[in-house]
Amino acid sequence: MGIDSDLRTEAKAWEKAGSDALANGDLKIAATDFREAANKLRTAGDFDMSAFDSKRAGDALEREGQIKQTEGHSAKNRTEREKDYKDAKNAHEGAARNFEAAGRTALQGNSPFRFSDAQDHYANAGYNRDVAGVFSQDVNKLEAPKNYQYAHDDYELAKKQGKDAAKAGDRDDAATCDRSDERMDYSNKADLAQKAADDASRALKDPRNKL
Repeated sequence: MGIDSDLRTEAKAWEKAGSDALANGDLKIAATDFREAANKLRTAGDFDMSAFDSKRAGDALEREGQIKQTEGHSAKNRTEREKDYKDAKNAHEGAARNFEAAGRTALQGNSPFRFSDAQDHYANAGYNRDVAGVFSQDVNKLEAPKNYQYAHDDYELAKKQGKDAAKAGDRDDAATCDRSDERMDYSNKADLAQKAADDASRALKDPRNKL
């Protein structure tokens, strides 16, 4: 059995563990397991499946963030609410990192729709960075500009995929990217994220605002 075969076997075990964790509602554990599978598959050169597992890790953490947000809204006191919001922020940041990894990895694969797949991953990353930015305003204002800036960068990457697909001669994929961009308007999302980053930075410098 070669090295690639060994890695794929290990990846399958991690995928099974991740699926089991999802079934049990253990979202953070599921995300960790899928991330491990993605790392194994990336090393083995299976970029398409690696991107898929990174996406699954991102999906799990996004859901974890949504649950923590809901718990924070109904928390009994400020201490519990702040803890839930911090957990939500961390979960959405983790989701974004996995979606970003999925985007990078998808572009290394052989899928005829690798550019539109990457576009979806980067758009999901941007969304989660935006959400993390909102929670940062409540639990750690120093991190708000960074999260919004990352959101801007992710949306710009989402926008870029259509042009890259066209340059590569993948007309169908370029058309798919363009249709998505028409619906989602990634340029506008990037602009809004940049404005949020600038506003958060100015707020930190305002002497009237205390951390």
